[in-house]
Amino acid sequence: MKTKNEYKSFNTDKSIKELKYNLLQQRETFGNLIIEQEFYKKLLNAPIYQSEKLNLFEKLEGFKNELKQTAETNKLLLNEIGVQLFQIDKKVECDDLFCDNFFIKEIDTLELKIHNFLIKITALKLQMIEYFQDVMIEN
Repeated sequence: MKTKNEYKSFNTDKSIKELKYNLLQQRETFGNLIIEQEFYKKLLNAPIYQSEKLNLFEKLEGFKNELKQTAETNKLLLNEIGVQLFQIDKKVECDDLFCDNFFIKEIDTLELKIHNFLIKITALKLQMIEYFQDVMIEN
């Protein structure tokens, strides 16, 4: 039986510096994903595939559409990370419990989105790699 990777928040136990560090790491990851997605777009459009493969065009177009959707989600999440980093800087000025709880809830919501997105993008990349290995022209 495969264990399901479910999101679990540990943000209530983290310092502001640790939350900021995690967001900076996530921003770096999502910035790198943009570069990686551009590579996959070029790979999907390259004339390196065996033309006699069944449903080649449909499969490549499906990957292109999924990649386009994930690129849009990636940009939105990168923007949300930037907003949260800005709010971290403002949070230092706010010392009450309500502010802390609101801030942690916002971080948790973002981390859940990031968690789900990373699972989805990893699965898509694995599907594409497996497919490319099968249909690329070998020299």
